[in-house]
Order: sequence, then structure tokens, then C-alpha cells
Amino acid sequence: MGLFRLILALWVVINHGESFFGQKVPQSWAAVQCFFIISGFYMTLILNEKYTGPGSVRLFLTNRFLRLFPSYWAVFVFSLAVIGAFWFFGHRDIGTLQTWRANSSLLGWENVPLLVAANAFIFGQNEIMYLKMDALNGALSWTSNFDLYEPKVWRFLFLPQSWSIELELMFYVIAPFIVRKSLRTIFFFIGLSVAVRLVIYGVFKLTNDPWTYRFFPNELALFLLGAVAYHIYRAPWRDKIATPKVVVFLASLLFLITLTFPLIKLPGQIKAWPYFVLATVTIPLLFAHTKSWKFDRYIGELSYPIYLVHFLVVGVCTSILPPALQYHRSIITAVISIFLAMILLHLIINPMERIRQNRARSA
Repeated sequence: MGLFRLILALWVVINHGESFFGQKVPQSWAAVQCFFIISGFYMTLILNEKYTGPGSVRLFLTNRFLRLFPSYWAVFVFSLAVIGAFWFFGHRDIGTLQTWRANSSLLGWENVPLLVAANAFIFGQNEIMYLKMDALNGALSWTSNFDLYEPKVWRFLFLPQSWSIELELMFYVIAPFIVRKSLRTIFFFIGLSVAVRLVIYGVFKLTNDPWTYRFFPNELALFLLGAVAYHIYRAPWRDKIATPKVVVFLASLLFLITLTFPLIKLPGQIKAWPYFVLATVTIPLLFAHTKSWKFDRYIGELSYPIYLVHFLVVGVCTSILPPALQYHRSIITAVISIFLAMILLHLIINPMERIRQNRARSA
């Protein structure tokens, strides 16, 4: 299970690095959506088996805060320091600083609090994906396709990949009131979410980013597929059907499709949903067979800090690597991101994890 999470994180890193042996590895949106399924599985697991009884919702939410925000703030401050050092000592704009400095005269003061708050507190980063900035007066307004306008508002974010973390946070708020319900109720909300997606695609013809994998009502179905995965994990028939041979076959198929997904010559949504269903079935079986593997769990824990640090690493590598190494930029980015993630895991995440577990035990 941990290896699967690591591969998904590296898929995103390699995609954003934009040069894997000179080629771009596209469609990492499928990796992000798979993470939504994994999150739904874990949240359903702990809400049904760990956070129970009076006060459990509050404890769950505050512990999720301690899980996500200290690491985010550490990487955010580190990003500011690195970008500032490049500008102060090297007189070179990298990453988000390029956008802020290039558009400082256009950016109205009324927009600064929104952008600062979104950078500092994550909330608002996803909504920024639905905004455009007027190139004449800097006014912000809603748009159905942010990709048609310059400057792109999301480029004012120092950790722009954190839009998906906001979707996670949205799910955490409603999860205690859904995932503890019956499987029938969970399927009802999955159907409702899919119906919203079909209306947006079919009626409103919104088949572009951000509607394809950032609009929370659409993505709720994926989080709740994780809840279905939990019910598979707890099903009394699981061990009878999921023999070691079956688990190896399903896991091998899942890993194979994950590694070759961009090469499958089918429309994105056509190939994505069978992949998501396969992940839903396989994730609980993988978890059941690997949850006691310490090393697998360790590499799985690296996925979140890798996701946090990689965008900064991409910006630095793009700026300083000589042309010969730009050809391998994605690989270099991945290696550096793993190294930084290990540091973040030991300095921030593990100490916070001990605090979280002590709070849970005390409750």
C-alpha cells in the first residue's frame, strides 16, 4: 500500500518536472484522484474504528489539522526562504516570485489579502482555479476556464499543488456525517456526485480544467469510493475470496496500469473510471496484507511531504540545471524531493504524529 502511494506521488512529481528523459509524463490528474480514493478509505477506517464516541468529530478534525498544516507551513516558509535567497543573493526570480514581481503594478491591493490568505491557510487555493485576472486593471472575476487568461491567478500561489489539500479538508468536514452511514447511503451520495458530474459535462459542456478534477461535488464520488473500499476491507467474505493469488494478481494489474496509464490510447474519463474501480477493490486488499510492513508504511508516509516539496524543487531545478541535465529534470526533481521529504518526515511529521496519537489515546 505504501509503495502504491509513493508511485502516485512520484507520478505527479515527474509530470510537473516536464522532462523524463526529455519527455513529459502527462495525466497525473489520475494519480491525484487515486489519492482521493485512498484518503476516503483511511478516513472511513479511522472514523469507524478510532474516532468514535462523544467528541470524536472534534478530535478527528483537530488531529487532521495537526497532520496537514504543520508540514504545509514548514514547506511554505522554506519555499519563501529559498525563493528569497535566489533573489537576494543571485538576483534571479524563480517560481512564484516571478509572477508576483512581474505583475506587481497590475495586482491591486484589494486582491492581496485573498492571495496571502490562500497561501497561508490553504483554504481558497482551489477557488482561485475559478478566477481570472483582468490584464488591464487587475480585477478578479469568475471564469469557467482559467487557462484562457493571463496572468493565471494560480501562479500567485507558492505551493499551487495544495489545491487538492483543500479538497481533502472539505471532505474531512463532511466525512463524519457520511462514511459512518450504511453502504446504501454512501452509494446514494456517490450517485449524486456522479450525476452532478454528468450534468456539468453534458448540459453545461464544462469538460475542461478545473471541472474535470478540482470541483469538489464531482470529486466527492472518488472520496466515497474509498468508503466502499473500507466496507470491502471489513467484509466477512474478504479472506475467502481475496486469496494471496487473487491479491497478487489485482495488485500487479493495478501497478501495471498505474505505470502505463498515459500510454493507454483511450479518452481520459473512459480509461480512468475502470482504473478507479480497480483501485477501490485492490486498496483494501493491499492494506490488509501490508499494514504490518514497517518499510512499506514508511515509504507511504513519504508521499505527502514529497507532494508538498516537489513544486519548489521543480522551480529550482528548472532555473539552475545546465541544459544537459534538464533532459533528466524530472528524475533529479524526484530524487531531491524524496530526500527533502525524509527530512520533513523526521523533523515535523513524526513528532506531530506522536502528539496526534497521544491525543487520540487520551480521548
